[in-house]
Amino acid sequence: MAVPPETLLDRFRLRRQLNRWRFAVIAIIILFTFLMIGPRDGASPLRIRPHIARVTVDFFIQGQPEEKALFEEVLNNNHTKALLLKLDSGGGTVVGGEVLHDMVQEIAKHIPVVVTMETLATSAAYMVAVPAERIYAHKGTITGSIGVLMEAPNIAGLSDKIGFRMTEIRSGALKGQPSPYEPVSPQVKASLQSVVDDFHDVFVTMVQEGRGLPRDAVEKLADGRAFTGRQALENGLIDAIGGEEEAIKWLEEEKKVKSGLPIYDIEPVWKTPDLWQTMMQDILQTVQNSGAFFQRRLLSRW
Repeated sequence: MAVPPETLLDRFRLRRQLNRWRFAVIAIIILFTFLMIGPRDGASPLRIRPHIARVTVDFFIQGQPEEKALFEEVLNNNHTKALLLKLDSGGGTVVGGEVLHDMVQEIAKHIPVVVTMETLATSAAYMVAVPAERIYAHKGTITGSIGVLMEAPNIAGLSDKIGFRMTEIRSGALKGQPSPYEPVSPQVKASLQSVVDDFHDVFVTMVQEGRGLPRDAVEKLADGRAFTGRQALENGLIDAIGGEEEAIKWLEEEKKVKSGLPIYDIEPVWKTPDLWQTMMQDILQTVQNSGAFFQRRLLSRW
């Protein structure tokens, strides 16, 4: 029995629509797989051919595994011909600065490292910069602030007014000091000052060795003051006024990095297009920058 033309036409239309849906589903699966797997295993086309890696440090520096991972990717990629380190941070913890400083120092043993400073590159951020072979800053960049500080809140006066007392049983006179519930004694202050002074000496040594400056010259600059880009240049804390364009030109002309290499941005895992996660990260960043009220940390920030 012959099938009516209208029925054949309907079947053809249904089959064509079904094929469209099949193609759409396959395309969605491929796109989803690329988004979920591609970025995590470094499948970027730039990663597997010669390139300049760009790492941007624009966060409160703590030396967390997520921060170290930015530099570890540079170390582990044989296709990276140079590191362009972009700084725009007011610093962070002393340990964070030390950790990233050592990462940059290790990278500089293998490939050229050049730093560009944006609005702010102070304290621990400057610590991260000093192992680089070349440092650029803008005239209006604020940098320097070489030094260490320890912050400890004290509410002893408030406690007296409201009649609040905290009982503390200690194994030694300096255990749990400084305490927010009592004034800082000369003995406690001297002990804490020795801790601050010790790492300040480490910071000064980093600058001395990284910048090739005399020790006494660095010590004169290491009183915590900040400098503009022009002042930093006059004092030998940076090498030139400029930005990314000048940095790339230096890599090509002075370090013989091939001209026209693409730049591969290495993004931290917390940078995500998700609006809610971005908002939560901003809130967390604010808390970290201000510091928890009762937390005692050795800081290097401006």
